[in-house]
Amino acid sequence: MYVLPERNLVYLAHPRTASVATKRTLGQLGPMEMYQGHHGVDPEKIPQSATIITTIRNPWDVFVSWWFKRRATQSPFYGLPLEEFIPLLVANNKQFFRGGKMFYMVPYANQILSYQHLQAHFNLALVKVGYAPRDLVVANKSTRRKKPYQAYYNTEARDWVADYFAEEIERYGFKFN
Repeated sequence: MYVLPERNLVYLAHPRTASVATKRTLGQLGPMEMYQGHHGVDPEKIPQSATIITTIRNPWDVFVSWWFKRRATQSPFYGLPLEEFIPLLVANNKQFFRGGKMFYMVPYANQILSYQHLQAHFNLALVKVGYAPRDLVVANKSTRRKKPYQAYYNTEARDWVADYFAEEIERYGFKFN
């Protein structure tokens, strides 16, 4: 969780949602405080009447992004096919999937920035708190992924994500296609 006290702005960073790029760009705006780590939230540190933003991304796209990152860094489960990788990642990373939710910090936010429209949503958030629009920095951009996320899924993996994250998929209107 990041707080920019000067403008009463809080950023809650979900993994694989351009959170590093968002955090770095916000860091260019002025002093920033971090609480509970990059992907954490501390409700007691959220200022009253703050603008609280968070980023979300299509869950199927998130997992392909994570899969490629793990393969590049040879992190745990890096050699597995996607349909085996996804349930193991979720089961072994509860800090990122709290209460069975991928976007567990959304209830604290009052403005959601969609990865699919991140630059536009980010600029709206900046203007709301009195900053001029600015380009997001580029961070962690994959050069390995050559196809759309859908091409990496078989039926088993696609359905697993759809079932496990059904509530969030419906709430935010995500589609596989």
